[in-house]
Amino acid sequence: MNCYDKGFIQAYIDGELSHDTRKEFTKHLDTCEICQDVLIEISKLNRWEDVVLEEETRHLSQEINIDVDQAWKTFESRTKLENVSYINQKTEQKRGLFTNMNKKSKRFMYTAVAAAGLFTTAMIPQVQVAATNVASYFSNEISNDKVVNEGIHDENGVTQDMMKDGQFIPIDKKITDQGVTVHFKELYVADSRISIHYKIEKADGSLVPFEFDTTGLDLKNDGKTNEQQEENPEYQEKDGSFSQLPFIQGASGLPFKLMAAGEELEYVGIRDKDRPEGIITFVEGPEGKDSFKQPLTLNVDINKIGKVAGSWKGQIQIDPAKLKK
Repeated sequence: MNCYDKGFIQAYIDGELSHDTRKEFTKHLDTCEICQDVLIEISKLNRWEDVVLEEETRHLSQEINIDVDQAWKTFESRTKLENVSYINQKTEQKRGLFTNMNKKSKRFMYTAVAAAGLFTTAMIPQVQVAATNVASYFSNEISNDKVVNEGIHDENGVTQDMMKDGQFIPIDKKITDQGVTVHFKELYVADSRISIHYKIEKADGSLVPFEFDTTGLDLKNDGKTNEQQEENPEYQEKDGSFSQLPFIQGASGLPFKLMAAGEELEYVGIRDKDRPEGIITFVEGPEGKDSFKQPLTLNVDINKIGKVAGSWKGQIQIDPAKLKK
């Protein structure tokens, strides 16, 4: 079995591969433990960078006056002469992963360790990183979304390629109220599809609980299994119909709206994974052909998240023309 190198796997995580290549690699991952390990290692590194990099770099760089780029070059030259490795979650020693770091990662790594007076080739590779695989969570959701990828047809009944010319774009937009943050982390922009990865976080960065305020509702199903919330509760309306209680509720209709030139786009389907972490996906309808090729705005207008009432309002600008490589 031929395995893939780290550069290829990083490109997979970054969303730089074609749809067919991603599918081929995903099948390979099902049976290859070596590539699974490498994917986990790189994703752990990416997650660590995403969580702590910007804030710590900003603070530490103000406290230390060092030539980071030159220091890193010196460090790299030393590591080539020594047996530098680090320990992954299975306590197996692997080599070379830190060569995948970009300049921002290297800057934080050196600055943080230098600040503590601990800059040695033996200690840097053993920095503990979070195991949560954020990058692959989003890319896997996008790649394996059969409802959107395989269920959309044009006016002639032909299945559309919802991954066509797609690009993953990292973002870091946060809207906070009542101690709860709506954190938008990544975009996937394709010709006829826009998806946004969000997390609803507490002050410490952990996910808020998946729970609901059902006071005064005539419940048909509370959505719980063994006292654990698994689904959105169902309740009976006054007219006798049944509805699901949304976890993320909009102040005036939908909590997320896609706008063009100040007007809400029509003929656009929305699919919302209504959880503390999920994906919002907008799909261009046949009548709205080419509407996703113009500058767009994601309007956020939320007044309740789970049991917490508040006001989360903001905008995310999306210009597909500028995002294309």
